[in-house]
Amino acid sequence: MTMIPALLLQDDNTGATVAAALGGTMMLIVCLVIAVVMLVGLWKVFVKAGQPGWACIVPIYNIYILMKIAGKPGWWVVLYFIPFVNMGVGDSSWYMEKDKPKKEHRSQ
Repeated sequence: MTMIPALLLQDDNTGATVAAALGGTMMLIVCLVIAVVMLVGLWKVFVKAGQPGWACIVPIYNIYILMKIAGKPGWWVVLYFIPFVNMGVGDSSWYMEKDKPKKEHRSQ
């Protein structure tokens, strides 16, 4: 019987509830748009590198393929699971262009 008075004393503030629901919905939409943009970008990177685009969707396999694109050994994927080491591995794999020789274009 003590539950009924507690329910009757609750404040029915529908304005705040609607605002919170709308804010949460907008945040969800923004996060989904960001995720789609990142997915499209990663898909294009995979296709440009000659890899299948669907590989960017598979969670651990995409890191393996990124290591192959960067020219790093495949076992470096294991290093992504070690705290603080993964930051260094991520940095070194994204700076892959630094290790590749530059092509010289000479005009004749």
